[in-house]
This record gives sequence, structure tokens and C-alpha cells, in this order.
Amino acid sequence: MSDIQRKITACWNSAAPSYDAQAGHGPGSDAERAAWRDMLAGVLPPPPADVLDAGTGTGQLPASRYTSVDAVVAAIASAGFTSVRPIDLSAY
Repeated sequence: MSDIQRKITACWNSAAPSYDAQAGHGPGSDAERAAWRDMLAGVLPPPPADVLDAGTGTGQLPASRYTSVDAVVAAIASAGFTSVRPIDLSAY
């Protein structure tokens, strides 16, 4: 991992635990969550569907089955996924 990537990852790892609590960084209400779900329904396949969410952050994508990829381990951890499998991206 390059020095700049290490710095970026460290920055986002420190921000991840409180990221969704900040204004505009995640659905703030049930109505906002419903609006995102309705908007995404027009571009995502209907459930059950397999979806790749690259740069998932704290995992707000409403899909029945999805694979989330993010370099920020703390964001993935705070998303509450039931299964997490780290992968080595150091070659990229």
C-alpha cells in the first residue's frame, strides 16, 4: 500500500464510527431511507439480487444480498454485516 493510500485509509478509519451521525452522511429518518430505497429501486434489480457495492462505507445500500468492498475496515465493521471476510488489496 502506498503512503498516500495509507494516509487516506487512516483518515477514513478514524471517521467511520461517527460518519453516519453527521448531516448528509446517511439516511437521517425513515422518510429519507424510504426515498433512497425508492430511488435505488429504479436502478437495482428486484430482490433477491446479487449486488456489488464498491466503496460501501457504512453499508446503506438496500439490497437483499450484496458484496461490499471498502478499504476502510472501520466502516465495514460499523455497518453491522453478518459476515465479513478481509481481502488483501496490497498489490493494487
